Order: sequence, then C-alpha cells, then structure tokens
Amino acid sequence: MKNLGAFEWTKSWARIRNIIVDANKTLESTNLRAKEADLPALPIGEAVGPIHLTLADVQTAGRGRAQNTWVSAPGALLSSWSARLAKPPQPILSPLVGLAVFQSLDRTFPGLPVSLKAPNDIYLGEKKLAGILIENIVAGNSVRTIVGLGMNVFAKPETIDATSLMDYVGEEDLIRLWPRFLEAWFSELRAALTAGQADSLEHSARYALCTALNRFPLLDEPIVEVDERGQIRSASRAWFWHEL
Repeated sequence: MKNLGAFEWTKSWARIRNIIVDANKTLESTNLRAKEADLPALPIGEAVGPIHLTLADVQTAGRGRAQNTWVSAPGALLSSWSARLAKPPQPILSPLVGLAVFQSLDRTFPGLPVSLKAPNDIYLGEKKLAGILIENIVAGNSVRTIVGLGMNVFAKPETIDATSLMDYVGEEDLIRLWPRFLEAWFSELRAALTAGQADSLEHSARYALCTALNRFPLLDEPIVEVDERGQIRSASRAWFWHEL
C-alpha cells in the first residue's frame, strides 16, 4: 500500500466520515486558517457543534504556545479542529485535550511508550512526538475553540530532537491503524470539548491524567495528584496546568 502521508490519509478519512474539511497543500498556519472558517451553528441543546477540520501538507509558519514555532517534516499531521461551544471553555480544557491525544494513541498503539508532558506535549520515549495549541474565541454569545494538533507520523524533523510514530510502528501497520487513531481522537476530542465547559475535572479524568503524566520518563519526581481544578502536585510542590 502506497504511503500517501498523514495529510492525504486524514483528508480521505474526514471525507468518508462526512466531516467538514478544509485541506490545503500549503498554509501559513492551520490555526490561523481555522479562525477564518464559517463554522456550522450550534444545534439547540448541544454542548459542542459539528467539528470543522483544517489540514495542511506544509506549514510555512507553524505555531506552538507563546512565541514558539512548530517544526515539522513531510508526512506529519498538521491540523486544527474547531467547533462552536455552548459555554466558554474553562482552564481544565487544556489537560483534557492533552489526555484525549494521549488516550487515543495509547489505545490505538498499545505498548508504545506514550506519555503526556504538561502543558501541551506528547512524548514517545524521551522524545517529542506531538504538540497541542488551544485557542478560544469568545464574541458576545458566540464561543468557538480551535485545537491545533501537530504530530510527527511518517517522518520527523531532522533539525530538532524529536521522534515519529514511524520510528516505532511499521509502515503497513501505521497506514492500517491511522484511521483507527483518528476515530478515537475525534471521539475523545468531542468528549473533552464537552467536559471542558465544566468547572472541575471528574475523578476518572484526574486519575487518568496522573497516569499519563507519570509515564513521562524525564520527570524530576512522580506526580501524586491532579486535583479537580487542574492543579498538579508532586511531593515537593504544586502548580496549575494553565500557568505552565
């Protein structure tokens, strides 16, 4: 089976699933493009509207948190997932989205050394695999959230110390399992966007976050708790996720 890259495989999956997709060979930034999208209205009684997917094969100015850039290689997933929300998202949305990516990978590729590094990085072993950028736009009664997800899938950039799924999974298996990951991620993302409108994390999410964080092999000391407000605690200190 020919390797078409994450861009083509993801675009094909989205169209088969009737997900609204704006696919571009080259973009400055998928998040910037997603801000211009005319999103479907929020259905009455729903917490999250239809998800709009923005894809790029190449980004000329990929963005990370703050002033950081996202460096990618050919074959990467360069994506932004946006939707209207019923209520403004709370600070707990960030850990919930990170957990959604972690769990989707962990369930699709069991046995891989996937971990979560707060506030927005996914690691494979001791090297970065993916990054997340969340942006919220609130104007009057209109609320939209954009979740940017960049992931090294079939290749990794040579200029930074990173890894890719291809380093751990054979090409045929990766092509076969990629739609399964997208299905898991799509479901987990909707759940995160819904739960992220609440004031506090549920106990199951707190436990899962603690597990995902403790898998990170470069931790200074184990995480003993993630509380209902998203505060991370180790034996010697405590800090809020959204302050990182």
